[in-house]
Amino acid sequence: MYENTLQNTYKYLRFYISMNETRYDKETDILDIELRKGEYWKSIELPTGIIIDLGKDGSILSLEILKASKIFSGDDKKVIEYAKSVVVIKIRRRCSTPH
Repeated sequence: MYENTLQNTYKYLRFYISMNETRYDKETDILDIELRKGEYWKSIELPTGIIIDLGKDGSILSLEILKASKIFSGDDKKVIEYAKSVVVIKIRRRCSTPH
């Protein structure tokens, strides 16, 4: 279920980001992927259990994936290996035109 939901999320979020640092907390089952350094602005929680941390310039600073072992087949090693590969995400940006 989570894997399908995550794949559906990727249909809406689609550009490639390589990861700087990846941490997996087995106790909380949270995968934290730091993409870049920057000044934190706010977090957006998606219904798929992914939290996106945004910088003040609008760039994605990090991703937190909740219930990571369920998404990545329950194997800690797979969670880490998958996280070290390239994550595909797309961001739909809504632009407003000045009146």
